[in-house]
Amino acid sequence: MRKWGRRHRAAVVAAAVCLLVTVAAGVGSAAWALGERAARRQEAEAKVLAALEEATPGLREGKPHDPALRSAVQRAADQLGAAAGWAAGGPAD
Repeated sequence: MRKWGRRHRAAVVAAAVCLLVTVAAGVGSAAWALGERAARRQEAEAKVLAALEEATPGLREGKPHDPALRSAVQRAADQLGAAAGWAAGGPAD
């Protein structure tokens, strides 16, 4: 095997470079995907918190059937459903 490697040094170097580039591309893709998932999660959390903050005054006032309160709770529930779909690997329709 060593004799073959010495005779075909250019092919061995080219194969090593290709392998290195392939591994680097795989690691970069995985890191990008994880970063995107974290960004979507943070965005979903922010939207849910905003909707719940909007709903809090209505609950404190004792108006559980207020249309604005129901709307805020529905937006939070929809966002949680969408976030669960993304966590499973795709958008929830």
